[in-house]
Amino acid sequence: MAFAWQPPLHTSGNLLKTLVPDDVLYFFDTPMLFTSKSVEFPVLCYKVDEDRSISQYIVAQTNKSTVEKLKAGAMAVSSALSQPWVCVAEATSDYKVTRSAGMSFDEIPEIVLPMPGYGLDTTAGVIFETGTTENPFLTFNFTASDSEKGTLPFGIFKSKVDELYKSILKIFEPALRMATPDISEGILRRALTVPTYEPAFGSLLIAIEKPRLDFSRARIRPRVNERAVERNVEAAYEGFLNSANAVASAAGAEELTTGLVRDHMGMLDAVAPLIPTTKSFFQRVEISGHEVKGKRARMIQIDAKSGDLIKEFYELASLDQRTIDGTIVEVSDRSKTFIVRDYEWNRETTCIAYSERMRDRVATLSNGMEVTVQGAFHHRPRRDKLWIDRLVAEKFTTVA
Repeated sequence: MAFAWQPPLHTSGNLLKTLVPDDVLYFFDTPMLFTSKSVEFPVLCYKVDEDRSISQYIVAQTNKSTVEKLKAGAMAVSSALSQPWVCVAEATSDYKVTRSAGMSFDEIPEIVLPMPGYGLDTTAGVIFETGTTENPFLTFNFTASDSEKGTLPFGIFKSKVDELYKSILKIFEPALRMATPDISEGILRRALTVPTYEPAFGSLLIAIEKPRLDFSRARIRPRVNERAVERNVEAAYEGFLNSANAVASAAGAEELTTGLVRDHMGMLDAVAPLIPTTKSFFQRVEISGHEVKGKRARMIQIDAKSGDLIKEFYELASLDQRTIDGTIVEVSDRSKTFIVRDYEWNRETTCIAYSERMRDRVATLSNGMEVTVQGAFHHRPRRDKLWIDRLVAEKFTTVA
């Protein structure tokens, strides 16, 4: 048999005789996760691999409470399997066990286990498991690359926590300041409290409760409009998630533009250090909101590839905006760029098309054309650069 993982198993003395499904929790062509009552106690069976008529399973002791949590989306599959008694078994298509062996859960390689933190519905995002029915206000889950999993350098942990704290202040402090205009910035900053749950270190998961103002240690307790504070914090929360979702969705579809990024600069200014890139330790971040009246919490994912794109456009959007009128002196069809010499200073600027629509338009240009270009401008000693947001050529206007 050609299973990807081949632990030493034996055929005699098997505690497990059969793995006949009792309650199928996940089905994909065949039962992939199910409970079985084939032994004296109920077990949870997770299908790892298949080779012709033999399937490989991880089998863990379970109970009614665990199964109910799995069904309710309150427990990750990996957590349900992480039990003191674990067995690896091979079974035929009619679920008769041919070989098996008991082992520690830590002996099972990560590559054959379900992704940590995810339940039966992976689109619902990471499950925050506290052992209770907690519903965090806002959750940030940072995931490292596969090669880095299992370790978290202390410096990385400290810097990420510091960055997240600053981001949370930038998201909510302005909303609180608007609700308390008579309170000084120093007093407000000292009173701002962000209750935080105990971090989970499978990757780095940090969950917070709703930020609030606590003046219990203040010498003078100012009068505060509690309703205004509550209303503004909720508005900041909704605005942040809406902006993050708009940018993440556009980046994932490779439809990001500097115009869209400028519309959400407030959000990006707050969380730019949290966005993963292909060069960062963490390769993905998931931002989850809280459940409201039974409605599933909102979840936003940004992977390293999307992060690179967001960072690039964020930097472009942060540059000065400039409009140049001039004449094209050189066109590069290969790189979809052209050089324009402006009328005012007779200075040359390389104009870069970053959107598909603009690249198609640049392909129609030629030397000697009079154009007007507008976009993010970067001054350089020899030749400036401009990323084209808007192009007017031959009386036709193209917008990125």
